[in-house]
This record gives sequence, C-alpha cells and structure tokens, in this order.
Amino acid sequence: MTGQPLTRSEGFASTYPIHPFLFAFYPVARLYEENMYDVPIGDVVLPLLIVLGVTALAFGVLAIVLHDARQAAIITSAMVLPVMLFGIVGDIVEPMLGDVRVLLLALSVGIVVGGIVVARRAGPRLGQMTVGLNVLSLVLAVMVAVPAVGGIAAELEDGQVGSSSTTTAALAEDAPDRDIYHFVLDRYGSEASLQAGKGISNAAFISWLREHGFQVVDDAYANYTKTVQSLGSTLGMESLDEIASELGPDSENLAPVVRRIKRSKAGQFLQQQGFEYVHIGSWFNQTRDSKVADRSYNPEAEVSFGTTLYDSTILPVLVKRPTRTDDFARKHADSAEYQFDLLETISGQRGRKYVFAHILLPHLPYVFLEDGTFDPDAATYESQMEYTNGRLQEFMEPLLALPEEERPIIILQADEGPFPDRFGKDQDGFDWATASDAEIITKFGILNAMHLPGIEGEAPLRDGISPVNTYPEIFRRYFGSGIEDQPDRVMASNRARPWDLVDITDRLEAPEER
Repeated sequence: MTGQPLTRSEGFASTYPIHPFLFAFYPVARLYEENMYDVPIGDVVLPLLIVLGVTALAFGVLAIVLHDARQAAIITSAMVLPVMLFGIVGDIVEPMLGDVRVLLLALSVGIVVGGIVVARRAGPRLGQMTVGLNVLSLVLAVMVAVPAVGGIAAELEDGQVGSSSTTTAALAEDAPDRDIYHFVLDRYGSEASLQAGKGISNAAFISWLREHGFQVVDDAYANYTKTVQSLGSTLGMESLDEIASELGPDSENLAPVVRRIKRSKAGQFLQQQGFEYVHIGSWFNQTRDSKVADRSYNPEAEVSFGTTLYDSTILPVLVKRPTRTDDFARKHADSAEYQFDLLETISGQRGRKYVFAHILLPHLPYVFLEDGTFDPDAATYESQMEYTNGRLQEFMEPLLALPEEERPIIILQADEGPFPDRFGKDQDGFDWATASDAEIITKFGILNAMHLPGIEGEAPLRDGISPVNTYPEIFRRYFGSGIEDQPDRVMASNRARPWDLVDITDRLEAPEER
C-alpha cells in the first residue's frame, strides 16, 4: 500500500478499509430484514453480489488511480451511500417536504465531492477516519443482519422439507379417479359483496355454475382479511389460532403461515393418494411456487426483491425508463393469460392430477375489458370479472362435458373480497370495530362454488361452510378421511397488525337473523 505512510500504532481497523462493502451491504440487508417473511433468501443473493461487485470495482479502480486504498475507500463510501440510500432518505423526508429529488441529487453530489476532498486532505488522520468508518459501517450492518437471521433460519427450515412426491403412497382403493382443480380467484366477491361494495351483479355467472352442476355457497365468507392468512388456513386445513397465540398481536411475522402455503397439507395428502400435485403460481411471492409440488409453474415476477432494491436507489432518477404503472399493468395481464393458457395445456395431460392455481383476477390493476382487450384506462373491476368468468367457462366447459365418471372436482374460491374504499386507503390502521355492515360484507363476502361429481358429491354442502373446511369436506366425501372441520369463523385484522385478530363472525349473519 502506498500513499500516506503507516505508523507503528496503526492496527487492522485503521489499515484495512472494509467500510465501503459494509455500507453497500447495509441497504440490501435492511430491505431483506424489512421483508424477510415475504422474500426467499435466494432472491437476495444475486442483487447483493451485484451491489458488492460494483462496489469492489469502483474501489479497485480508485485504489489504482490514487495509489492509496484508504483514500479510495473513503471516496467509494461517499459514492455508495447516496446511491444506495437515495430512496430510503426520500421516503423519510418527502412526507414532510414534498418532492425532494432535486435537493437529494444536489446533496448526493455534495457528499461525493466532500468525500473526495476529505480523502485527499486527510493526511495523518486517514487511519483514524478509516477506524471510524469501519466501526460505523459495522454497527449498521450488524443492526440489520442480526434480525435477518430469523428470516434466513426460517428459509433454511423450509429447505429441509423435501418433495413429498418421493414418499407418495399407493392410491387408496376407494379414492376417486378424477382430476382435482382448485382455483383461487383474488378479491372475487360473493353476490352480496359485489352488490354492497360495487353495486354490480354476477347473477348470470352464478346461474351458469348452478346449471352446470356446481354447488354455490350463498353468503360465503373468507376466514381472514388477506391472502396469506386465508390461503394458509385453507391449504393447511386448520385455523391460525395457534400461530396467532404464539406470535402475539404485535407481531408482523407471516413466515409460519407462508410455510403452510408452500408446504400445503392438502397437496401432500393428495400426493399420498397417488395424485400429481401441479402448482400454478402467480407473480405474488407467497404463492409463486411450492416446496412440495411435483411441478411448479409461475409467470415472471414483476415486483421482486431486485426491482424493489433498484427502486430504492438513485438510479431510477438518473436512468429514464417506462413508468412502473404501465410495466405492472402489462405484467399483470400477461401473468393471467399465461396461467389460463397453461391450464389448457395441463388439462389435456394424462394421469391423475391435482392442480392448484392462484389467479390474481379480478384483483387490480384493472387491465381487461370483457372481451380480453388490454385497456388499463377503460377497464374496471366489473369488466375484469367478466373476462375472468369467460376464461373460466371456456376452460371448464369441455371438462364438464366429459362422461360423469371422468369429470373433475373443481373448486372456485376467493381468498378475500374487494376492498371497501376506507380500508383500501388505510390498510395499516383500519379498525374493523368501526366498519359498517356493508364494508364487512364487501371485504369478507367471497365466491365459493364446488363441482362435486359422482355419488360422493351428491349431498348438498352445508350452509356457511368456509374455505378452511374445503379440503376436510372433500377428503371425507371422496377419500373417507377423518379430518375434522374447523370453526367457520371470520377473523379480521389490518395489515400492520395481522395477528391482532378480531372475531366478526356475528356481524355477517343473515339480516333477518340480526
């Protein structure tokens, strides 16, 4: 090392500058720590390597030019910090000052220039500055790294679960020789929900379902407020009381219930009965793939850890690109079309199969007109729902026309209803105790319809059956299982406190019973 000479008193911390790499590590680890229960650790590795690689390149070039690694490190840190923390600082300051991008750009340039000046004039203080920056960067890195260990441990625990296809049991003698399809249609409200929240009717599609042998559960309700908890309880065939009790009402940790989705007990049960489990995921991270499915498909994810990290840096301000809204709308449409097209392909494949598909329709953004035309400016919830209905009918009609003994079991079910306006504007702070009857019916009323062919499916579904009891009901009918029902309860919470659950089941009784 050349440049400023070292003294005998200078040790490792003052001689070897590691702070540029720790400063570069901090924003990546911070983003993961904030989203560790939603983001697989594998999604973090490549962005982290890219950030550290670019940092190493900048540091190496400057060290060669300046002939002093410690000066090069100070200047590199002065570049890394504003580049990587630009969006984070903006999110903190903008609520108070408004659009501060120009101010932050000027401040960023000032930090880089200041770093160059300080590094070049540090003289004998270069060792002390290196120690200070090493310590500061290490403290920041440890602050985010320690909490993130919990997320990594949970991910490693998931990784210990192998594909259950390797332990598939022989088909039970009385098990049905039918395919099983479970479609989760996101934010697809019941007739009551749509009338209360949107002022629209879906009666034509409901009639079509009944005419084609579906049992439609009138006044069906979701068990939980949002997708992850709803699907975790449905696929796990259990309420979430135990998880809620262990975590407590202040926790934001959704990892245990995400594991229920990715380790679907329902899917594993069917694998043990000789079914191939085919998982058709969405761009939504929590349902994107499965750790136990025999085959897992998903469209390209638009909102990923890498894109979120990119958006938190200075780069979107410096590098012009299409607006995120347009990008996301197109991806949303492409993802849905990918899923429907894939379903057509899979339905024609031989072999007994169980197909689970989470389709993010009629979930916003609204991108489809009734005929499938992509038009984000004109599309509405109703037009997107009509498009969804049409694609479902197109897919199901050939299956429902098969001989009775070949017809599949089909579940059409929503995870939640559409958002009431007040809840949509304040998902973190909304108090369900103050919600009106219309808001509760809108949010929790869901489509719930099942096609149950054969003599096993002839008995009518009981009134009020909720998604948590979907698989126990089917498994008793068709497989003779002894899985017991869970209480058909509706538990409300907001996004900031997902485990502060409030039982609002009595608010959803039929009006004449209130």
